[in-house]
Amino acid sequence: MTLTLAPVYDMLPMVFAPAGANLVERQFTPRPPTALNLDLWHEVANLALKYWVRLCEEERLCVSFRRISKECRETLDRFIGERS
Repeated sequence: MTLTLAPVYDMLPMVFAPAGANLVERQFTPRPPTALNLDLWHEVANLALKYWVRLCEEERLCVSFRRISKECRETLDRFIGERS
């Protein structure tokens, strides 16, 4: 059986999903690699870092979410650096 990737419909990390009609301030906490994903972890973490950089620069996002994106980028950048 051959597997293919499904299309992506919602790129926003669910940690920032609203709770009903309310926006809830949440902490972005990257997860460390495990034995199951160690071979791909650094590649995927760097792709995630590019994602956060892109969101930081996206003018169509509100200023407050660009600020959140910057904090997430900085957090992930430190996290990757600790594991390099």
